[in-house]
Amino acid sequence: MTAPDRLHDGDVIEIAGAAFIFRDPNATLQTTHFPKLVLDEATGDVWIDRCPVQLSAKQRALLTLLWRRRGQVCAKDEIAAAVWPECRGEIYDYQIESLVKRLRARLEPHAEQSMLIINVPGLGYRLAA
Repeated sequence: MTAPDRLHDGDVIEIAGAAFIFRDPNATLQTTHFPKLVLDEATGDVWIDRCPVQLSAKQRALLTLLWRRRGQVCAKDEIAAAVWPECRGEIYDYQIESLVKRLRARLEPHAEQSMLIINVPGLGYRLAA
């Protein structure tokens, strides 16, 4: 019996005449994990990577708008009308930006590098399709 040894990418292991090549997953191409988002519009339930996410009413309204228009840009005035229907023209950019920031924080662990909600400068926001 021999002492344990750490395997390295490309090491060959022979067992009963069969040769196996060890491939270290950390040595191969690393891809960025794209979160899997699911929204059940009927119930309002939201899941990220099969984990439920709790959202405020305003966050859910924003996500629902973006969900319905996946891949399309939603202008800030569309967002204001969908999220704050009780206010007419009184919504400022900073309010929308703050809501988007809070929603990103709920949906993605690294919201500063958001992959789901994409800012389209000068136009608005879109949900990655």
